[in-house]
Amino acid sequence: MKYTATQLATTLGIQTSTVTRHIKKGKLTAAKNDNGEYEIDAAEIVRAYPDRATVGDAGNIARQGAMQDEATGEQADATALWRMKLDAAERLLEERERTIDDLRHRLDAEAEARRIEGEERRKLTAILTDQSRKPEPEPEPEPEPEQARKGWRGFLRPASSWQGALRPRCIPRLKGPLAP
Repeated sequence: MKYTATQLATTLGIQTSTVTRHIKKGKLTAAKNDNGEYEIDAAEIVRAYPDRATVGDAGNIARQGAMQDEATGEQADATALWRMKLDAAERLLEERERTIDDLRHRLDAEAEARRIEGEERRKLTAILTDQSRKPEPEPEPEPEPEQARKGWRGFLRPASSWQGALRPRCIPRLKGPLAP
């Protein structure tokens, strides 16, 4: 009996690309049919994959494990395999959910502890600094009276001593009838 690459891959539980790669590398011999598909003889399949395939009584190819199951009277059930994988995935998911819940509880407890610690620090600081009464404001310093300015020939006299605030110092004072 002859098998296509797709049929062989499905029967052996491998990818079709693996079968075609083995044909191209020469590990498995096959001929192309009129449709352009590879046709592989059953004997060639058993020669190339002795650990995976066996020929049944009718000349059909079967997986090595499936033949052993038939010999013991048990049928390998693909749904049982998927059910086992699903159960394992569900257990893993439950474990991760428990871990996440545990971490959330730890973070919440730590945040609560930090909040309580902050409140206690504020209370202790208030006790130590006695913040219950308001501090008295410091009196503003009184401005110092303006002292007479000293300088070269009275150049920096206080403004109150000027006779003419806008008169420059370089102009001499006039005396007599024109004096202001």
